[in-house]
Amino acid sequence: MKAHRLYSILVIVSGLLFFCSCSSPKTSPHQSLCKQEKVVKNEILAIAESLTNATVQKAYPKLFNLVDTYFADDVVIKYVDPGDPNRRVQIVPLAQYKYMVRQMPQFILDYTQQDRGMQITMASDCASVRIRGVQMERTTMSTNAAMMMAPYMFKKNPSKRFDDEVTIESEEKYILDFERREGNWFITLIDTEVIKADFL
Repeated sequence: MKAHRLYSILVIVSGLLFFCSCSSPKTSPHQSLCKQEKVVKNEILAIAESLTNATVQKAYPKLFNLVDTYFADDVVIKYVDPGDPNRRVQIVPLAQYKYMVRQMPQFILDYTQQDRGMQITMASDCASVRIRGVQMERTTMSTNAAMMMAPYMFKKNPSKRFDDEVTIESEEKYILDFERREGNWFITLIDTEVIKADFL
């Protein structure tokens, strides 16, 4: 796997932790036919919050278990590679995604995020939910790891002097789909695009 793809995948891995920070997400007015709207919303946000807290608190064994529990076997994981000038859409196999999740303790020293707006849309039968929004992320890692994983960012800043650690701030838009299958919720789509990324 190319080094810049490692960072790109880590971006969407960390992007997994995004969607519950909005204190009052908007629900589409067209979904009022879902009679269990409040219950469904609370269930989805509880899953999201558990993923977020596990990562921010570096509770990695819990995070690994949550990913294994809530990711559908046929989940589609899409992202736009921030290092690709053509902005092509990439598809990440679930096995590769899980592998990168398990590499996070080696690369991610600190991670924070702030949601800039989140909308929840529900199907009329309450069996599927879509979350979409935009978020800001700050990821801190060693400079050596960042140079290996995101060389294009250093090429953009040839005169900048770096310490042993660097913090990358990125803005990202996302779509996340949930489906209820046999009484349990599963993530069936992660679709992310980094709008911009730079060093702090």
